Amino acid sequence: MKIDKQHNKSKSKPKVSVIIPCYNHGKYLNEAVDSVLNQTMQDFEIIIVNDGSTDKFTNTLLRNYNKPKTKVIFQKNQGPAAARNAGIKVARGKYILPLDADDKIDKTYLKKAVKILDKNHKIDFVVPWVKFFGTDNWLWETRIPSLNEVLLENHMAISSIFKKSCCRKVGGYDENRSIAEYIDWDLWISFIKRGFKGVVIKEFLFLYRKHGKSFISNADRKHHFLLKYLLKKHGPLFQINAEDLFIKKDVQLKNAYKYISEQKKIAKIKEKYIAELLKAKEWFLGQIKDRERQIKNLEKAKKGYLNQIKNKEDYISELLKAKEWFLGQIKDRELQIKNKDDYIAELLKAKEWFLDQIKDKERQIKEKEN
Repeated sequence: MKIDKQHNKSKSKPKVSVIIPCYNHGKYLNEAVDSVLNQTMQDFEIIIVNDGSTDKFTNTLLRNYNKPKTKVIFQKNQGPAAARNAGIKVARGKYILPLDADDKIDKTYLKKAVKILDKNHKIDFVVPWVKFFGTDNWLWETRIPSLNEVLLENHMAISSIFKKSCCRKVGGYDENRSIAEYIDWDLWISFIKRGFKGVVIKEFLFLYRKHGKSFISNADRKHHFLLKYLLKKHGPLFQINAEDLFIKKDVQLKNAYKYISEQKKIAKIKEKYIAELLKAKEWFLGQIKDRERQIKNLEKAKKGYLNQIKNKEDYISELLKAKEWFLGQIKDRELQIKNKDDYIAELLKAKEWFLDQIKDKERQIKEKEN
């Protein structure tokens, strides 16, 4: 094991030692470290354990790693349990937080957990709720199990904070690499068996990244093998509690059967509902087609109507022109009529003058005859 000496050691011991094993996860490492550096409580140290990474990027990053409160340990590849134990061995903190290089923690996690541990010395570990992110996004509300419950399945988060003294009392993490996926569950069994007490913080303070093949997905595939190992390792404990375990397992199986039956009923209802939705979808698509057809017909009617309006406007324009011409003709006629009246008046005057002349001539003739 080689410790990177470029990081200065503080004389005072930190409250928490954050242990980050790293195997070829250099691309996520800064996110994990920064989530610790951004904590509202700053009394901690960060110990990164490069567990024999083969990735060039990871090794280059860690050889030149320079972050506050952080030091790097280099070792040959020995698996996650050995990497955590190596970090814990040199840890100076009273409390240990294991954090994988691809995970993160909420900025208030350390403050809230340490407050609980400092306030009540009978509490040995603190468990947060878990928020999964990445390729899967869901929430896990963890809890503190009884001895029988923890023998059946894991109920606690990987990145729970615990007293370093408790970890030493149970011999640390099991370094058997064949059970790498269950090292946390194995540790919690040992904790509960020794009577260590824990508290759950009912907040989603631990962020577990899901990507590709994880330890959890590997554990699902190797479950029977891993379970056999735990049965062998903690055999006496399983034997003592065998009756309760069988009863609890039977209850679990019945609940699982009931759940499956209910899911089948739900699936049938869902299928019927989907069929109805598909029918409704077809009807709705038919309605859309009818509407589209109606819209096309309306657009045609609109074009025809616009053409009619255009023709009407041309007709009205011609009528207005005809009106103007007709009014002009009326004015001309009125002018002609006015001029005719004047002409007739002149003729009448001439007629009167002519008649007067005739009368004068007749008078003159009469006078000559007499």
